[in-house]
Amino acid sequence: MIIRRLTLADYGPYAGEHSFELETTQNRPIILVGGRNGGGKTTLFESIPLCLYGHQSDRPGRRIYEERLRRLIHRYSDTRMEPAERRTFVQVTFQISSGGDLAEYMVRRSWRASKDGISEELDVKRREGDRYENLDHMEQDQWQSFVNGLVPPGIADLFFFDGEKVTQMSERGREHSTIRAAFNSLLGLEAAERLREDLRTNLARNLTGDDRHIREELNKLETEKEQAERTATRTKDARARKGAELDHIRSDIQGMEDKIEGLGGGYAKKRQDMRERLASRKAEAAILSKHIGALCAAELPFGMIPRQVDEVLERMEADLIISQHATKTKLVAGILQRVRDVAAARNIPDDAAGYILGAIRESAPPHDDAAEVLGFSTVQRQKISGMAARSHTTTLEEAGATSEQYGRARQEIEQLRSMLESAPADDEIGPLVSEAARLHAEAGRLEAEIEHLEMEAARQETLIRHTNARIRDKLGSQYKNEKSRRMAQLTRAVDGALEKYAGRLRAKKIGLLERYVREAAQTLLHKRNFIGDISIDPETFEATVYDSDRNEIPRDTLSKGELQMMATSVLWGLARTSGRPLPFMIDTPLARLDAEHRSNLTERFFPLASHQILLFSTDTEIRADDYAQIRRYVSRAYTIRHDPDSASTTVRKGYFWDRRGNEIR
Repeated sequence: MIIRRLTLADYGPYAGEHSFELETTQNRPIILVGGRNGGGKTTLFESIPLCLYGHQSDRPGRRIYEERLRRLIHRYSDTRMEPAERRTFVQVTFQISSGGDLAEYMVRRSWRASKDGISEELDVKRREGDRYENLDHMEQDQWQSFVNGLVPPGIADLFFFDGEKVTQMSERGREHSTIRAAFNSLLGLEAAERLREDLRTNLARNLTGDDRHIREELNKLETEKEQAERTATRTKDARARKGAELDHIRSDIQGMEDKIEGLGGGYAKKRQDMRERLASRKAEAAILSKHIGALCAAELPFGMIPRQVDEVLERMEADLIISQHATKTKLVAGILQRVRDVAAARNIPDDAAGYILGAIRESAPPHDDAAEVLGFSTVQRQKISGMAARSHTTTLEEAGATSEQYGRARQEIEQLRSMLESAPADDEIGPLVSEAARLHAEAGRLEAEIEHLEMEAARQETLIRHTNARIRDKLGSQYKNEKSRRMAQLTRAVDGALEKYAGRLRAKKIGLLERYVREAAQTLLHKRNFIGDISIDPETFEATVYDSDRNEIPRDTLSKGELQMMATSVLWGLARTSGRPLPFMIDTPLARLDAEHRSNLTERFFPLASHQILLFSTDTEIRADDYAQIRRYVSRAYTIRHDPDSASTTVRKGYFWDRRGNEIR
């Protein structure tokens, strides 16, 4: 995919119409857009996903999305300049290869506000010769699905690098969450999962009339699943809203901290040290909390109730004997009937047949009316036995020690927060620190709410998976006739094959992702032979880093810059694993990096990340010396400036500095 042109009209701070030519050449893959904070740089960065995906671009609720569109309508400082009839729009023209053919599309998303709310329109046209024509093979309400098919939103997310997002990933240790969120889209398994759902529905339709109670149980399970899906959707929407609030708070915090740092002095330095310690302790607490959760979700509960576990194991053993007894009885009965049929068909004398039948009956187990109590399958029995055996090595002492570490980390976090909230007596810096403390407290509250919502969403997803498993178990019942039974067997075989396919594809992609993340980390980290290998757990998506001697490198031994490079490596690796040649869009790329890591990104990442890179930066991120390094890779450059008098942003060609390093004013 190549983005050729971006056009804005009365969008955010951009008054009137502005066009950005974005085509690049093979040796110059970078489009550089410079702008100072508050000038409309991030608004421009967000315009492309907004145009392509609308409310799917950040997945908020409809009300929040419409409010966002309303805020993005440009407000003229002089209402006399405002056009009588106008619609705000964002338009993206791009080329994409599909089925070996290169096609060009123009997507325009426009909207206007009225007393009835926001009126939004999406137009999609394909280039035919010198003209762009509507898609005549589908209805307009299908255009969004068509765009999603060209560039799936889940895949596109991997190509939008936000410097703040990278920083948050590195500080929280959330690389695994990013990998997990992207992986199903990256694998393209949604269609396979939908097919499995259809197969299960087909099985349900073939239940016999005698199995009415099974149908009722299935209906109940389907209702439970639908309720869990609705709850999960509501929870994710709420998390998106809280996330948007938190992003705004963090932006305000950064602005306030920059002001405090700008005043300088010993207190500013001390405060920065405390902020870094706080970030480190929060990351440590997150890792410990996750470890405690993993212990609780695995074998630890078995270790807390050993007597009850022993009783379950004994009952399982008894059930296994009963199951084997029933199987043997059924087998002997089948053999007896087969012998009778053969004896009758071949006129075997009664005494000979009776002798054979008697010998077979002697091998049959004695009659027993005992029934299984637990009714576990063989796989379930094996899993429970394994967890019970492993519970002896998962000790309560380990959980207790980890909990104590977590408690100490939380205590230090609260102490550091209290110290940060203590404003000095200085008249100039005191009010700033008080406001920063208020914002930090608000951010802490939102972080806690988001963590709770994420846990609730994960709980609902687990409930959905368990309910699906129970539905599959219920569908292993009797069917209408032999044809239906054969169809059911085939359906179950296809379902199993799809599950195996997903597992094998996941394992293959995990291996590819490990390779790409390792290569990216080895490229971006400045220490020679520092990273020997990286492994990613296929279940938890946890990334473990090893040195050249295959020794694990603890996360807390990495510097902040190295953690950011690792987070960038994960995003770069995910994008490469997708196999989609899409442009990279990178915002605030060098925030809070030291000189060596800045140089590595500038020299080794920006020119190599993709065939087309849209780079959005301030003059303090890509500075004059950085610009001199990457200038030979830049096809086009733009600078955006905000004019406070007209309350609008203007665009000119070129970056902040010319070829000689002189600032352009």
